[in-house]
Amino acid sequence: MNMQIGHPDQDGKFSIALIPGEYSLSFDPSINNLGIRGVTLDDQPVTDWKIRIDGSLAARKLVIVVGAKPQP
Repeated sequence: MNMQIGHPDQDGKFSIALIPGEYSLSFDPSINNLGIRGVTLDDQPVTDWKIRIDGSLAARKLVIVVGAKPQP
C-alpha cells in the first residue's frame, strides 16, 4: 500500500498530487487538538473517508475543514 503524506507550510496549507485511483483518508492521531469538521471533494461531502480520483484531466478540489475539538 502506497502512502502520500502532506506537511503544511507556514500558512497551514499543503498539496499532494494524486494519480487516478482510490484513496483512504487518515489523520495523525498525535495532533490531539485537531478536529476534523468536514471533508468535501468537488463540493460533495466525503463521509466514509474514501475518495476516488478518476483518469480525467479535470482538476479536483479536496477541502478539509479543521478546528479545535470542543471541550466537554
